[in-house]
Amino acid sequence: MLFSIWKVGGARVGHNRKRLAAGGLIVLLLAAAQGCGISGGDPGELFDNTVSGLSGKDNFTFIGKTQSSVNGMPPQPGINFKGTVTGHNQMQMQVLDPGRQPSSSGTVPMQATSEAVVFNRSQDKWLVTEDGANANAGQLLRLNPMVHLERLNVMQKQVDAGRRAEQPGVTLLSVHPDARQATGMVTEGIDEQLRALDTEKKLEELRKQFHLTDKQKAAMRIEVEASLAEARGSLEEVKRSLQAEMQYVIGVDRKTNLPTTMQVKTVMHYSKGGQPKEETSLVEYAFTD
Repeated sequence: MLFSIWKVGGARVGHNRKRLAAGGLIVLLLAAAQGCGISGGDPGELFDNTVSGLSGKDNFTFIGKTQSSVNGMPPQPGINFKGTVTGHNQMQMQVLDPGRQPSSSGTVPMQATSEAVVFNRSQDKWLVTEDGANANAGQLLRLNPMVHLERLNVMQKQVDAGRRAEQPGVTLLSVHPDARQATGMVTEGIDEQLRALDTEKKLEELRKQFHLTDKQKAAMRIEVEASLAEARGSLEEVKRSLQAEMQYVIGVDRKTNLPTTMQVKTVMHYSKGGQPKEETSLVEYAFTD
């Protein structure tokens, strides 16, 4: 999911706000579905099998990238990231150099810009380990594709299926979760960001980033508190006025029933500063062995 950025004296406080791009992809997908039966039966059953298949896979990797736009403006690039699942229940994710784009095959080496965030799956939940957490942990948890798929699997939703000539052997699933549940999912992300707006943590991040002395750190307290209060007020306003819709487009290999790609689009309508806003985000994933 995508992040608008609050800047606090050089520190970045992520604000996750999303919206669903309208039209073209859905029309193309449904048009391609005309007259194309789906091997293996019902699209909803294929989706269930895809999620359970990936959840049961011991080892796989993925790469991803994000972008967002507000009020119809041209999309702005967000971050690139990668992840590796090992031993079924452990995942490492990293933010990558924004100056280089991931390849669809995942074979082009990319430089990590942060230490890996480590997640463990416990009682069907992905949790950040104490020794594998850093400033990107919350952001990467929201981008964790298994969190998306496992959450989507238990939501009310409509699942449609189609094919494209340029993707032989792949079925495209278009999944639309219930709008109220999608709004709730985005709201939970906002709540996480509100809990992260902690003055002491932000001051410590600034101290490490800019090698501040104790005196310099203390001098920045008022500015940081004011910036976080402004960010908190904006997030609360967004939360009160939020309406969201989401669409997932998942490419499924018909031989393995495992995902090859996934796009997550979210539309958010909300109010900021008393003005209505509409924001679009897109997160793209490619999965490899």
